[in-house]
Amino acid sequence: MKLISQSMDEMRNISDEVEVKSLKPRKITLYRKQSAEEVKNYFPTYEMVLDSVGIFGKYQIFCLITVQLTTIIWVAHSALLRFSFIKSEYICWIEENNTTITSFKNESIFCSLLNKCNNITVMNGDFENLFDHFMLLCDKEDIRQFLFVSYVMGHFFGSLIGGHLSDSFGRLSASFVCLSMTLIASILSVACTSWKLLLAFQILIGFLVGKIETSIITLLSEITDKQYRLLAISFTTSPFTLLIISLIFYLTKNWRLFLIFVNFISISLLYTHLLLQESPRWLISKGYYYRAAKALSEIASDLWNRASIEINVKQIQSIQSEATDKGFLAILNLFRSNILRKNLLFLIVSAVAQNLVSLTTFSDRNIKTFGILLYVFIYSLFTILIIVIAVILDFKIASVGYKCLTLVSLFVNTLCIMIILATICLSSNDFALLILFCLLISGAVNDGLYTIILLHTITASFVTENRAFAVGLFLATKDLTTAFSTLIVSFIVQPESKYALTKVLLDDCKVVNVE
Repeated sequence: MKLISQSMDEMRNISDEVEVKSLKPRKITLYRKQSAEEVKNYFPTYEMVLDSVGIFGKYQIFCLITVQLTTIIWVAHSALLRFSFIKSEYICWIEENNTTITSFKNESIFCSLLNKCNNITVMNGDFENLFDHFMLLCDKEDIRQFLFVSYVMGHFFGSLIGGHLSDSFGRLSASFVCLSMTLIASILSVACTSWKLLLAFQILIGFLVGKIETSIITLLSEITDKQYRLLAISFTTSPFTLLIISLIFYLTKNWRLFLIFVNFISISLLYTHLLLQESPRWLISKGYYYRAAKALSEIASDLWNRASIEINVKQIQSIQSEATDKGFLAILNLFRSNILRKNLLFLIVSAVAQNLVSLTTFSDRNIKTFGILLYVFIYSLFTILIIVIAVILDFKIASVGYKCLTLVSLFVNTLCIMIILATICLSSNDFALLILFCLLISGAVNDGLYTIILLHTITASFVTENRAFAVGLFLATKDLTTAFSTLIVSFIVQPESKYALTKVLLDDCKVVNVE
């Protein structure tokens, strides 16, 4: 009995000790500390969660480099077609009377004797373009414009549809597939034996490039906050890419070798696009909080920004979703309010004005004598310099706003255009270098400063749920302006394309052949 009572007393003592220990506070382990912090640190805005994972870190730099190299794909095909408009000099040899005729001295006689030519030699100083390869000259010159417009219209539909898909299914939706198909189509176009087959490939490539360009510009505007947005958007422009393109043109000397070299560079980019994360801003706006938390945690990981934080779904659920539903967005969403309609009107007018000035940059016939590759090289350097100055001013001087930069760009463009028009009225070759210099300055300011300000304004003015479509509409408006200028204006106004129509429609117009 004594043993039983003693054991009972020991059991009571043990239970009392357990009760006393249970009343003591639990030791905070590292796991419980992190759990407590995750519960406490809620992010009411996207800017706060972006600040926690890193506004501008290793991941953002990786995105900028990847996008800058990706611009080689969409600039290469456009540049190849644009540069091909620079007319080459052709030498025709007629075996019957052993005579040679050059197209540069008298193009009309050369075209009239074209069928009698036993051998046609292309005297191109810089490179052999694809139009010269298919002998699209004289009565076939209109096919050049048709090929270029086909690419532009493919890009037009690709931009609109790509913006629609990016707003509905994500910024990276089908981007890897489109990039792969672009490379395949580009490689196959090298083996084209006729301009008709090349036409089909150009339409397809233009469509795919339009989709990729729209998605990437939108994605790059959302990977950081407004402090670094102008810097991020500046990497979507093409001056640095044009430097690389002109170097490849100079080294290859042939349009087939050029495309092969460009595709060889672009294939290495496929893996880098697999490392890109879907835009967390778009995921949150759609209510995909789990995917957004996963993407943000990946950006903050040791692989990228090393922010030493893991985003929990509960932390970002307080960020209000912008979209009313997750379905396929309608185009009419852009017209649902007065503010959006005003922004849309500004977008269209600005796109038309920007593209018209951009088209004049490479429109002067004296570019050929100056050297197209040298001209592109100087133009690219000027554009890069202006973009660097604009980004530095945006960081260092707060009083220099985007409105001030826009006014400066418009003033410079207007001044250059007035000087060009004044010198053209003089009908003299003494001002050829002055015209080229004004075209370079105007093009650099327009394609550099004015373009990045426009893209920044567009991405900031439209909400996440229709931002990609706004970017796509901006690019599509530029394409439509380019197609209209190429097909309509070049046929009616420019004496170089159609002398007959110019003389008929403009009786008082005196066509001067300046040699």
